[in-house]
Amino acid sequence: MGKSYSDKVKSRSNKHKASNYDRPKRKNRSVEKPPFPFAPVIVIGIILTLIAVSVVMYANRPDSNDNIIINDNDNNNDTPTGSGTGSIILDTTDGGKIFLDQYKGKVIVLDLFATWCGPCKTQMEELDILKTRFSFGEMVILSVGVDLSESMGLITEFKRDEGATWTFARSSPEFNSAFPSSSIPTLYILDKDGNMGKTHVGVTGASILESDIRSLL
Repeated sequence: MGKSYSDKVKSRSNKHKASNYDRPKRKNRSVEKPPFPFAPVIVIGIILTLIAVSVVMYANRPDSNDNIIINDNDNNNDTPTGSGTGSIILDTTDGGKIFLDQYKGKVIVLDLFATWCGPCKTQMEELDILKTRFSFGEMVILSVGVDLSESMGLITEFKRDEGATWTFARSSPEFNSAFPSSSIPTLYILDKDGNMGKTHVGVTGASILESDIRSLL
């Protein structure tokens, strides 16, 4: 017996449902993002941190050379206090004692230095040249180690290493107060009466010093 039209519709509907039911469901495909490269970022962060720490440590290092100034210009910021400086007694590397008043009648070049100061070594070369341009009766050079933490032995060794042939002495609190040196090398040039003539802060060439001395003779 043939199926009625309504039976055929039901049969098709059932097949459609079965077809939809049996059809495998499509899985949601999620796109996987590549993992964030945390390791390289951490390494870079550590490197940058170390660099920053190094910069800070370098900037705040206890390096005495921070105050060294190298120039050929006059600087009158460091000025001797004046009276009584000629009688200040200093111990010398040869075991003697000196005071500035004993050099009256001569121009005095006071070279304030420290053995750890690189530019001070350069200044020694200029002073060695300067010494050959004047007689002892005209001018004397006196290099004074102003770092009171340095022993006389260190100053003596420094003089020997530099081949200097003029007088070296170790400073004293009294001398440092009378002849301040916020930067080294500092050179004070005193006239034949012991009065202040010229002041230079930083490495100063022999020709400049020679000109100053001749103006005071």
